[in-house]
Amino acid sequence: MSAQILQADVIILARLPANKRSFSYRVPDSFNLKPGHIVRVSFRKSLEFAVVIAVERRYAPRYTLLDVQDITHPEPLLTIQDIQDAIFFSRLYSVYAGMICKMMLPPLQPRALQKLVVQQTTKRSAGGTPSLHVVTSPEHLTNELELLTGGGLILTPRKVDAQEIAEFIDGTIFNSTGGAPHTREIWQALHNNPQSWIVGTRQAVWLPLHTCANIVIWNPWNEHHKSWEATPRYHVEDVLSVRLRKRLGALHYITHTPQISTVAYLQQSTLELSTTADKPEPIAARIHSLDDEVRNKNFSFITEPAKTLIAQATPQKKLLVLHNRKGFSRWVECIDCHHHFTCPECDASIRIQANGKMYCGTITHTVPQHQRCPKCDSTKFKLAAKGVDALAFELSKEFPDLRVAVLHAEHDAEFGTADCIVATDAAFSKVDFGLVGAVWIPYADRFLTQPWHAALEEGLQFFRDVAWQQSTNTPLLIQTFAPHHLLFRALTNYDALRTFYAKELQDRKAHKMPPFSTLVSFTYLDSSTTKTAHTALKQAFESTFTAGQYLIGPPLSVPRKNGTTETSFLCQIPTARWMHSIAEIAEQLGKHWRIDPNPHHE
Repeated sequence: MSAQILQADVIILARLPANKRSFSYRVPDSFNLKPGHIVRVSFRKSLEFAVVIAVERRYAPRYTLLDVQDITHPEPLLTIQDIQDAIFFSRLYSVYAGMICKMMLPPLQPRALQKLVVQQTTKRSAGGTPSLHVVTSPEHLTNELELLTGGGLILTPRKVDAQEIAEFIDGTIFNSTGGAPHTREIWQALHNNPQSWIVGTRQAVWLPLHTCANIVIWNPWNEHHKSWEATPRYHVEDVLSVRLRKRLGALHYITHTPQISTVAYLQQSTLELSTTADKPEPIAARIHSLDDEVRNKNFSFITEPAKTLIAQATPQKKLLVLHNRKGFSRWVECIDCHHHFTCPECDASIRIQANGKMYCGTITHTVPQHQRCPKCDSTKFKLAAKGVDALAFELSKEFPDLRVAVLHAEHDAEFGTADCIVATDAAFSKVDFGLVGAVWIPYADRFLTQPWHAALEEGLQFFRDVAWQQSTNTPLLIQTFAPHHLLFRALTNYDALRTFYAKELQDRKAHKMPPFSTLVSFTYLDSSTTKTAHTALKQAFESTFTAGQYLIGPPLSVPRKNGTTETSFLCQIPTARWMHSIAEIAEQLGKHWRIDPNPHHE
């Protein structure tokens, strides 16, 4: 029998397949190795960084173990709980654990890491229940943060929010793209100056939380708290619920508009309402009926109240127009026969640019430049689903002296001497509201027609967020065909707001929608048939849950340019232990699957 030797199980800090777990190496006698140490090991003809997850004496295997080369820092940079969390998140999001561990660590530069001073003490505030703080003004927000003694971490959905809050409390901004020296500086600040505040976006949730006395989420309902494009598709709340499971009393939700789920958690006593919290205040908005405009034979989005705001617009007090669609027009329709123009190759809608040129909606095929309707030979076309470019074009045409600028989320906020800014909803956070004299939302009914359980809630949050950004004296014009809808009444009346929350909770409970269940998107990334993917998913669900319907609606298949097909299944999972349930399902599904908890409706 072979002798026992000291072995270390490590997770390689590289991009590897999700089914890889850990690798074993021999520990030299001169090394005092502990779990959480960052080491370098030989792996696939190169020297790679790795994190130690276990050190123990075991019998030597039949093959020769490679040695651990060196230790990059004398102290463990990850706690045992951090390692356990990383392994759990790797199962939950179906990614390799090394990817999660790397997100939790400072930049891996050996010489710079040697200068990093690390302490593994845990802050107070263990146990307890998360708290909710409802604020009504930036001054109220600052007061709430000053009452949280001990400093900590503030997570904001957008960089502009982080900059504003950092100015309020004299905090340090964590910029995930600030480079290696900046990240090490933040790491050092969390360990050496625990009384200070660090303010950052969602990437900051992977910083060492055991040093933070308080963790604050600003506006937890905002969609930017989730990683939508990059893998893993994590949400800040989900990560914190795991990483702070033993000290949830350190978690604080601060918002100007509570979520529907927040109200449910308050009723279930899993969330405490702060004693200093205020009720959400009604906003000063004018709700204008487009029905009245149609009765007066005005079929344009430019109404009489809007003309008043346009007349008052100046470069110093600009008019901000918010619209939910970029581009010029999403499809073209014949006025006479209502024929919908489509691409002859892929059947996608034909779109039109500002210069009048038609193009395929998938931007992959060349389409004919129709001068007449191919069905009835009519020359009368209707541009439907107009974007911000179309609105800007019509404003410039109607008001030649009005200087109009268009702002997309991908563009920088350069307005020059413009009197009017036409921006997408995603881009309005880039606007300097100190230069905004009025806000105009010409089409607000989109939140009433979206086939999504949270559409009305998203509308409420969007309108109130716009009102929060602007000053109390700035006019806000909202145009709708349904001015008496509960959503719009909830904006200007507190009793209607309470009724809105109660009705939303009642409807979601009846249909078992969040927060009474969890929606998860499972996407199969291989070229197999939809039936094969559905069978695999069904078997995984049946082995995890005893009974019940899990699939919501038909699967969605999307062809890709490389010839493969992505098939997505929207599933409903019981709220209790939903993360563990997804982790069990992911292990049974294996590779070629992407798991997206709480997906967006688009």
